Amino acid sequence: MGLLRRLIRYRASSTIALICLLTFAAQLGIDPVGTLLGQVTDYDVRYGFVPLYMADEPWRAVTGVFLHIAPWHLMNNVGFLLLLGTWLERDIGAIRLATLFAAGAIAGDVAQLFGDPETVGLGASAGLMAIAAAALVMEREAPFARERRLLALLVVSSTLGLGLVAPAFSALAAHTAGAVAGLVLAVALPRPVGVRMRNAAESEAARVAWAQARSRIIATAPSAATFELRPTAQLLAAAFTLLAFVVVIGVSTVVQAGLMRDATSAGVAAIVGIWTVAVAVIAAIRFRRRGLHVDLNGVSGRRLKRRVIWSEIESLYPGRIYAGLAELGAIGFIPHDGKPFGIQSAGHPPRELAARLEGIRLAAAKSLS
Repeated sequence: MGLLRRLIRYRASSTIALICLLTFAAQLGIDPVGTLLGQVTDYDVRYGFVPLYMADEPWRAVTGVFLHIAPWHLMNNVGFLLLLGTWLERDIGAIRLATLFAAGAIAGDVAQLFGDPETVGLGASAGLMAIAAAALVMEREAPFARERRLLALLVVSSTLGLGLVAPAFSALAAHTAGAVAGLVLAVALPRPVGVRMRNAAESEAARVAWAQARSRIIATAPSAATFELRPTAQLLAAAFTLLAFVVVIGVSTVVQAGLMRDATSAGVAAIVGIWTVAVAVIAAIRFRRRGLHVDLNGVSGRRLKRRVIWSEIESLYPGRIYAGLAELGAIGFIPHDGKPFGIQSAGHPPRELAARLEGIRLAAAKSLS
């Protein structure tokens, strides 16, 4: 599925992210220096959520959600929507995701109304906290449920933890209210039966299509059975673009740390920013070294957690790891006696790569018979 088709399919996450990006572009157009440095600008005060002005300007409850204080703030929220948000939307549907976001944003506004009515509220974080918290309950029956819930738990715990130790860096009351709203709605909303039935039907159609394609695969000639499986240029470009964004998030966080009056919050923000940049740099170095060797013996490589030996494999199949906008292809292996496992397709079309590997597996079996 192409990028544009996935953006359209995950319309709730994509729409919220797009509005955030367009609103930030307006902020940059009005006051680029203040916005890039993480300062509360006149534009923010005019359109942000300020409870004292709500009686005369109720629209602030909407506009404030889509304004962001700095590049790191925007990229964190947009990144959440496009990565974890679309992943969750695939399982629960656009309506439920939009409902969770709206409920969390409203709950965050209410918390600010009673907690700090004079502060300018900016950002979609409370709505995203509702989505992440709801995932802890709603994702129990989804594919890769454990991974999704661990990611959601990391988002919730890290955000609330930062609010406890660095109040100037993270709005604890609004984020907590958003998370509570998400947990309540996770129990109250009807189960996404229709969405999951659609996903199951798509998975079954893909399984049948692979079974038909597999029956037509023939053994690969030994001379063509050896190759290096390396990331495609498209995957490399996407990965390094993402890592560049992460670096910008880290640098932006460090810059804003220098403007914070609260020493503890500034210190925490600086540490988070430096750590973010370091993680991106290390990930870039490690990613460049990724590559697997394929031959008649199996699949090997330093980055492989478990070596593939063709004589031990009963069958293989194309699949996906993760989902949503960050969907990545994978090849699953079923051993004769053991637990199924898989490898990433390194950006190559999973079905085409699976067909190529199946041909080599058949060639290996033929050479042993």
